[in-house]
Amino acid sequence: MEELRDFTERDFFRALDRLPDVRGDELDRLTFAAVSLAADAMAGDEGISTGAVQGAGAFISGVLLAIALNDGEASDVDRIWLSDGATEISARGRHAVIAERCDLQAVAMVEGAYADKLAAQVHGLSDDESGRLRDVLVRLFESGLALGLLGEGG
Repeated sequence: MEELRDFTERDFFRALDRLPDVRGDELDRLTFAAVSLAADAMAGDEGISTGAVQGAGAFISGVLLAIALNDGEASDVDRIWLSDGATEISARGRHAVIAERCDLQAVAMVEGAYADKLAAQVHGLSDDESGRLRDVLVRLFESGLALGLLGEGG
């Protein structure tokens, strides 16, 4: 079995400079999945549904960051869809998948920064709605990160 790497805060910062440039069909598939997941995550909560675009962005950011952490390329997006990652995440949970491969403090720092930045783009929400939106953004980012890590490592 391949030895898994424990990605640290330093690895995350370096990966931000190597995010893959996804275009064409790969971008279409990634965007469709991200929008669908964000809409589903916000369904039933009219107060935060205006943040669906930011939710899609959080998921995409997680996937692309996982690819960059593994020194992957844009073409690796398709490998992620062909992996059994979604099934494994459903069975084990995104936190378990991420914990195997990443320093959880580093993940918390990065996902918090992404969620704060994206949530700030949605205006007119109450404090409670902003908090709920931020929670959903974190979950979507983690889902993308977990899926990307599994697609690359599997």
